[in-house]
Amino acid sequence: MFFNNHKISYEIANVFHIEKRLAAACGRKQSRVSGLCYRISGNTLFESRGKKYFADAGSFSFLPAHVVFDRVSTDEEMIVIHFYCHGSNENEIQIFKPEDSSKFAGYFFDILKTWEESAPGYKHRCQSLFYKMLEEMELYHTANPTSKKESIIKNSIVYMNTNFDNSEITISKIAEKSFISKVYFRKIYKEIFGISPVKAILKMRIEKAKELLSTGYFSVKEVSQKSGFDNVKYFSTVFKKEVGISPSEYIE
Repeated sequence: MFFNNHKISYEIANVFHIEKRLAAACGRKQSRVSGLCYRISGNTLFESRGKKYFADAGSFSFLPAHVVFDRVSTDEEMIVIHFYCHGSNENEIQIFKPEDSSKFAGYFFDILKTWEESAPGYKHRCQSLFYKMLEEMELYHTANPTSKKESIIKNSIVYMNTNFDNSEITISKIAEKSFISKVYFRKIYKEIFGISPVKAILKMRIEKAKELLSTGYFSVKEVSQKSGFDNVKYFSTVFKKEVGISPSEYIE
C-alpha cells in the first residue's frame, strides 16, 4: 500500500466534502495530483488499465496522480484529500477497507474542519494530521495483512520500501526478512502487486532520482549514488529509458 513507502513525502493541495445523491457515470479522468478519499456512503466502481476496483461505504480509495480511470458512482458522500506525492512510484488505484474505519475517518473529519476554518497554521496542522493518519494506517495494515500471501512477505515489503536506495540490496536479502527463498518471494510479490520486485525497486530509484535532480543541489553522479545506482553510466541509460530524457536534460 502507498502508506508503506517511507521515502514518499506529501503536500496537501486541497480538501473537499463531496455529496452526490444521484447515480453518475464519469468519463475518463486523470489528475495531476493524487487523491485519498474516505467514502461515507455510496458505492463507486473504478476501472483502469483493464482492472476494476470497488469502493463502498467505510473504504478509503487512493488515486495516484496521472493514472487514467473511468468511474461509475451511486449516491455517494465522501471527503477527498488532494495532495502532491514526492518520491512516489505508485501507478495503480488502491482500496483500503479496515474492519472498523471510524478511527481513520476521524482524521478525515478533523483535516476537513481544520482546512475549512483556515486558522493561522492550519496547513501545518493538516499535514501533521495527515501523516499521523498514514502512520495509523500502516500500523493497522501491518498487523492485519489483507491476504495470507501478503502476510508472508510483509517484513520483506517493509525492508524493500525503506532500503531500495541501498545499492547492495538484493532480492535474496529482501526474501530473508520473511524467511523464504528469493524465487518464492518473487512469485508472491508479482502476484500481489502485478510487477516484479526488481522492476519495483528500479521505479522507486528513478522516482527518488527525479526528486533529487529537481532540487538542483546534486550532480548526476551524486544522484546516481543516492538513488542506489553504483554506475553513473548505467544510471543515465536507465533514467533516459524510463523518463525519456537524460538526467542532465531533466535538471534543465
